[in-house]
Amino acid sequence: MRNNQEKNLLLIQLNELNFDYAKYYIEKYNLVNLNNLIKSSNCHTSSEIKYESLEPWIQWVTLNTGKSAAEHKIFRLGDVENLQDEQIYEKIENLGYRVGAICPMNTVNRLNSPAFFISDPWTKTTGDKNYFNNLISKCLSEVINNNSQRKVGLLNYLIIIISILKFVRFKKYFYLFKILSKIFFKKWYRVFLLEFLLHEIYLNNLKNNITNFSSVFFNGAAHIQHHYFFNLENFDGDKNPEWYIKKNEDPFRDTLFFYNEIIGDYLKLNKNFLVLTGLTQVPYKYKKYYYRINNPSFFLDTLNIKYKNTKSRMTRDFLIEFSNNQETKDAHEKLSKLKDMNGNKLFEELDIRNKSLFVTLTYPHEIQNKFEVNFEDKIINFKKFISFVALKNGMHDSKGYAFTNIENFFEQNSEVELKSFFNKIKKYFQNEKN
Repeated sequence: MRNNQEKNLLLIQLNELNFDYAKYYIEKYNLVNLNNLIKSSNCHTSSEIKYESLEPWIQWVTLNTGKSAAEHKIFRLGDVENLQDEQIYEKIENLGYRVGAICPMNTVNRLNSPAFFISDPWTKTTGDKNYFNNLISKCLSEVINNNSQRKVGLLNYLIIIISILKFVRFKKYFYLFKILSKIFFKKWYRVFLLEFLLHEIYLNNLKNNITNFSSVFFNGAAHIQHHYFFNLENFDGDKNPEWYIKKNEDPFRDTLFFYNEIIGDYLKLNKNFLVLTGLTQVPYKYKKYYYRINNPSFFLDTLNIKYKNTKSRMTRDFLIEFSNNQETKDAHEKLSKLKDMNGNKLFEELDIRNKSLFVTLTYPHEIQNKFEVNFEDKIINFKKFISFVALKNGMHDSKGYAFTNIENFFEQNSEVELKSFFNKIKKYFQNEKN
C-alpha cells in the first residue's frame, strides 16, 4: 500500500445541484466559496437519454464503473449488491493507494482495507472496521428512511449527540448552533444538520487517516429541489401553496448558504478536488404529490399478499422479496389492480424480477383523509398506510456539472460524458504509478 500523501483527490458529490439556478444566488449574496468553485476548471456532464434511467442510484453507478446503465445493468437502489463490475474505489486501491468514502450512493464496499467507509442509508453493504462508523451508518439509515414519519428514536438521538461531540470541530460550534436554532421552524434544516455532521466526520477521517482517494456524498440539494423548486427567488412558474411552505421562504437559497460554508472547508485543505453533481434537476410543469408507504409489511399483510421480506428504499419505493416466482406474479397482479374510485392506478411502476418486486407508489394526486381504493371487490381506506412526503417540484435532467482544480483534467467549458470520469480518475492515479 502506497504511503503517498502528495497524490490525493477529494470527490465531492453534490447530488443533482442545479448550478444554472445557483449562479443567481452566488452573485446576489456574494457566496465567495461557491463563486471560487465555479471559477475553477468546469464543464457540463451528460448521461442517459431515456428519462427512466435518469435516477441518481443509476448514474452514480455509471460514474463508479465507467459504464452506461445498459452496460452495468443496475436500475434499482440496492441492486449494486449484485454488481459484477469493478468500481472506481477498488480500482484505485488495487493501484496501491488508500481509499475512503462517506455515504457513496448505491456503492458496495469491496475495499480490502478502507481508510474509512460509511455506507449510504439505502444500500446494505459492510462498512469499515470502526465500530462507531458502523453505528453512525445504521443511525443514518433509520433516520433518513423514517423521515416522512418523523421517527428518530432515543438511541439515534443519542448517537447524533455523541457524534457531534466526537467529530464537530470546536470552532464550528457557533455554526452548528445556527443550524439547530432554525431546525424547529424550518424543517429542511434537519437535512443540513445531518449533512453538516457527515461533512465533519469526513474531515475528521481525512485528518486521522492517510487517504489518497476519497469521496463524500451530499443529497441535500436533490432533496430541497425535489420539494421546493417552486419557491426559488428566480423562478417564474407555479408556486407552492401556503399550507406547504410560506411564500417568502426559499430553502434552495438556504441550501446554497450551507454549501458555501462546507465548500469553503474543502477549498482550504490544499488538496485536489473534483466536484460532480451526477445529474441535475429542472422544475416540473405542475405540482405532483409524493407519498410513502409507512410499513410495507403491514400493507401487504392487509392485502393478504404472500411475501418473504420487505425493504424500504428512497421516498416512494420499496422492495418485496418472495419465496418463489408464483408469489411474485400474484403480488404483481394484485398491486397492479389497486385503483382509486376514479380508476387511477396507485402503482404504475412495478418492476418484476426473479423472486422480487420493486414497487413505486406513483399516485400523483392529493390524498384526503378518507381516500378509498378498490381491491378485489373491497373498499380500503388507503390513507392509513401512507405518509405525505412532499409536493414534487423538481424533475431529473441528464445535464450535470463538474468542477476541479486539477490542470487539464478535462477541456474547459466542454461537455463530458459522466461515465468517462471513471477513466479520468484512474488515469490521474496511474500517471504517478512509477
